Amino acid sequence: MSIVFVILHYIVEQLTCGCIDSILSIPAPDGFHISIVVIDNGSQNESGISISERYSDNNAVHVILSKDNLGFSRANNRAFEYARDNISADRIIVMNNDTVIRQQDFIEVLDKACKESIKPYVIGPDIFVERKGLHQNPIADRPKTEYEAKEKLARLQHFLQHEKSFSLRRTLSRTLSRTSFGLRILQRRRDLRRMRNTKWREQQKDVVLHGAALIFTEYFISTQELPFQPETFLYEEEEILANRCLFNGWHVLYEPALQVIHYDDGATDSVTDGWEQKNAFLKHHEINSMQVLIDYIQSD
Repeated sequence: MSIVFVILHYIVEQLTCGCIDSILSIPAPDGFHISIVVIDNGSQNESGISISERYSDNNAVHVILSKDNLGFSRANNRAFEYARDNISADRIIVMNNDTVIRQQDFIEVLDKACKESIKPYVIGPDIFVERKGLHQNPIADRPKTEYEAKEKLARLQHFLQHEKSFSLRRTLSRTLSRTSFGLRILQRRRDLRRMRNTKWREQQKDVVLHGAALIFTEYFISTQELPFQPETFLYEEEEILANRCLFNGWHVLYEPALQVIHYDDGATDSVTDGWEQKNAFLKHHEINSMQVLIDYIQSD
């Protein structure tokens, strides 16, 4: 049984190497073989070349160097195709480079999950952000409808049209957060949100999974399809995947017995200078991807 981990790398070599090393530390049970495919997404600092040289003596690590930044979907699709066709992967685990796996029985638990009676095409683990105490899976009980997607697109466009007034609110919020009283209020709000989120504790099917770690089983691989809609650069890949699985009758499984640790936003932090630039960068791609999602739902 060939298990291949796909890691999307961009600029931050330390994060990617931490992810690779955590995977290499996972024991492979008898009958299982673990490989890693790293795709460098056009890093200008030559960190992809550095990673390739660092693991050149390890036959389990394959590095693909892309001259251009292909975005999340196209880069992962390219690495997925390589894992499927060149390594004959039976299961492919697509992970962000700002994630690590500490669970030593990860492969055994995954094997059990793949054999669930619903025959899952895609599996999502518990994705835990330690610094926030936040469990990110599942994102939602079901994918967005066309109406909900259009409503969110309208909100995003409204935000951009009134960005100056929102900027004032953010300035006031940051000022408040610097006071001890403000910190207590903000922390209390965060704690309440976390306490309400208990869905991560139970196994669930046909939900929307977080894109930081997605496991594509032998059932998905046998379709010969690629996992992500190539028109999206960033955002809504999970929603489109959930819609596609629902439309085709492919079951999705959230399995809390599997866990991935997520450091959260490592890649986007590396290419943006400060909060304002990061927010503008993300909003631009979120709007574009929301329109792709709407087009996809309409085509279905």
